[in-house]
Amino acid sequence: MLFTKPVIGLLVSGFVIAAIGGGMFPLFSYILRKKIDDQVPLTNNSESFNNWLKPPIPVYFQVYVFNYTNSKAIQKNGTNPAVTETGPYTYREHIEKVDVVLKNGTVSYREKKYYIFDKEKSVGPESNVVVTPNLPVLTVVNFVRYTNATIQALVNMLTFMDKPFKTLTVGDIIWGYKDPLIASLAKYIPKSMNVSLPKKFGIFYGKNGTDDGNYIIYSGTKNVNDLGNIESWNGVSSLPYWNSPYCNMINGSDGTLFSPFKTKDSNIYIFSTDICRSVHATFDKKLRVHDIPVYRYTPPADLFATGDVEPANKGFCTPNCLPSGLLNVSKCHQDAPIVLSQPHFYQADDAVIKNVTGIKPDPEKHSTQLDIEPTTGLGLHLAKRLQINLMIEAIPEITISQKVDKKPLPVLWIDENAKVDTDTAQKFQDEVGTPMKIMTGVKYGLLSLGIFLILLALLLLMRNAIVSETKRHGYEQI
Repeated sequence: MLFTKPVIGLLVSGFVIAAIGGGMFPLFSYILRKKIDDQVPLTNNSESFNNWLKPPIPVYFQVYVFNYTNSKAIQKNGTNPAVTETGPYTYREHIEKVDVVLKNGTVSYREKKYYIFDKEKSVGPESNVVVTPNLPVLTVVNFVRYTNATIQALVNMLTFMDKPFKTLTVGDIIWGYKDPLIASLAKYIPKSMNVSLPKKFGIFYGKNGTDDGNYIIYSGTKNVNDLGNIESWNGVSSLPYWNSPYCNMINGSDGTLFSPFKTKDSNIYIFSTDICRSVHATFDKKLRVHDIPVYRYTPPADLFATGDVEPANKGFCTPNCLPSGLLNVSKCHQDAPIVLSQPHFYQADDAVIKNVTGIKPDPEKHSTQLDIEPTTGLGLHLAKRLQINLMIEAIPEITISQKVDKKPLPVLWIDENAKVDTDTAQKFQDEVGTPMKIMTGVKYGLLSLGIFLILLALLLLMRNAIVSETKRHGYEQI
């Protein structure tokens, strides 16, 4: 007899256990999604809301400054720049959300940032000196580009004895300094130009202890997939800076909060006031942060491609298209001649990279990286990297502009980064990672056990069939 009681028992048990294991796949997926739907959205006094208000992950603002080693040669004959990098100069970034209002599925807030110098994590003090592009003079030159010849002649006269490069401390470059020449020049600029020169000049002057506007984001209570996405910024849902609706779109989050359930096909959209536009990142690779599996997303190469190569980027050409990898943001930075790029001109046109000696782009060091736990959308390691460059077109009437015509002059680059610490990672493992592993182990374990019992029953059936056939042949021979 082939189907003995043990075989029938094994088959029935196998099918039942396998069915239970298979049924747990949608059941556990539902339980997990329900838990995330309940806990991830921003609701008053929830853990996710409190973590959003005061991030438990330490945030650092690291600055790398370029020192010009051939400034005299540039001034004399317009040779290409040569630079060395010094840094990091590290600041602990403290974030304070103010004017927070939860209302009808949205959260309105402002985010103030304070920067405190961290000597232990820095290469040296802020008093270190470097040779750097002369930000005040180049800014004024850019201001008077479209004024009449009289104004340009006056600016040329006042700047003739100045130079396109200056020796400054790192602290002055970052946080600003007073320039006596510009102070004297300010009174000669007509009111009709609608230009107000700042009291100090620095790449991040006025940024310490301030916010970049009012945000309204979706809390995720109505649709968890909208969590963190920006509804409006300063009362608008699109930007006024660029030349097309596509380029003026405000997409995604502010880069600190992401919706759950990411996949390798997900695009991560981020709006940044630093670069006056939205960007996106795509899946790069899988890795682990504190032994937690994450997906790394990075900006694609065509994101900063010139409009002459990528038609969708035509709207960023203000007024003309720059080479790939460069973004002119003077329109949103009070007409200062600022051109942004990724650090060391990573992903920029080869000609841009070769025009500055000492530039060495490295994707691991210089790309923006978002390491996100895909199920919860929690960012475990975030690194926003950006380079600030100065670039002007020569004005025939202004001597100081001639030798730096259309040369992107790197000033510094920043690495604003946050990485989950060991304690926070362990808390995540205890509350999320371990339960997920247990659920995965149970459903796959039961499915595997069921399949094993079915296979064992089939093997016993085969054995019984062989024994039965052998006995039958034995009887026939007798």
